[in-house]
Amino acid sequence: MLRAGSAAAGPWNLEHLDVEAHSGAGAHATVRLTHTDGRAIERQAPGDGPVDAAYKAIVLATGVVVTVRKFEVHAVTIGEDAQGEAILYVDNNGRSYRGSSISTNIIEAAGRALLEVINRIELSQKSGRHGVGQRDKSTSLAQNVI
Repeated sequence: MLRAGSAAAGPWNLEHLDVEAHSGAGAHATVRLTHTDGRAIERQAPGDGPVDAAYKAIVLATGVVVTVRKFEVHAVTIGEDAQGEAILYVDNNGRSYRGSSISTNIIEAAGRALLEVINRIELSQKSGRHGVGQRDKSTSLAQNVI
């Protein structure tokens, strides 16, 4: 279970993330997000794995649907308490976005990377600006809709 304060700059903040996953079975995630407009939203979702379940719960909470094109996890430190960086490339309404986050909990890092992208999408829609993210020209990336 994660209890975290604000780490992402944007309207949405991850307050709580709880994920259960078992080998041979699916996963289930519960997220609680707060928004700068005062909303606090909690959603639950099943998934094929812990990251998928966390992503689906975040999408349900925010209402922002994205197409995941690429997801990467890299170790950025060594040792028992090594930190992992999650990097996420998504499409939304014809635009490409990239998000990243670092944590010792790679599921938390993945969720925060998605939330970074969602915050960017929401801020660009409010300001009327589009194309905030950079378009990745690669055509070999898998298309997964969340």
